[in-house]
Amino acid sequence: ADNRGVEGTELDDLDFDPRRDSLILEWFNSEFSRVRMQYTRDRSTPIEDDQWFLQYIMALGSHRAHQF
Repeated sequence: ADNRGVEGTELDDLDFDPRRDSLILEWFNSEFSRVRMQYTRDRSTPIEDDQWFLQYIMALGSHRAHQF
């Protein structure tokens, strides 16, 4: 483990190995919208943090099918 970031601190004695892993899944409903789900496990501090994000992304406005 590379401990240069915690060397000389109280985390140095804990054999601390900071790490963050993410997984993203996307589903494209059409060329104008998609759903994205992301899971992140954050171990960059001594307390682990699990995070879930859910996004719905939609594009509005003029395009080739019609003009606004």
